[in-house]
Amino acid sequence: MILSTLLKMYPLLTFFAISLPTITLATVTVSDPSDIISPVLWAADNAIIPDYNVPFVSVQPENIPAAYEFEANSTSISHRAFSTSLNDTSAILVANNAELNLSFVDIEKSGYASNLLWSSFYGFNAAVNIVSSLQPTKVQPDY
Repeated sequence: MILSTLLKMYPLLTFFAISLPTITLATVTVSDPSDIISPVLWAADNAIIPDYNVPFVSVQPENIPAAYEFEANSTSISHRAFSTSLNDTSAILVANNAELNLSFVDIEKSGYASNLLWSSFYGFNAAVNIVSSLQPTKVQPDY
């Protein structure tokens, strides 16, 4: 009623629609293993004493194992699950200038890292590991 009255009074009246930017929401769920596994079963894990006094390795010691490897290409994947429970194994490895675009994916990684330095410096046992080269660097000894 008000709109029709305004149009009769002001025939050249212009109305503008304002478009608001869309809002994108993401949900990230992080579950605590203690919600699923009984604390009694954690006793063996708690008994493991990490050895931080391992010799430092200045080059990648070996190839990085992964359940899913993407190399030297461009790949887009959506609506898929990636997982591994193997020790010292990454779930996803992206290497050699590859481009990986993931959307609506689940990545689940469990398993132990047997060497904390390899895990920290080279990404062994990572959920997603992005590296420049899969091959370990060869170092020639000085003679």
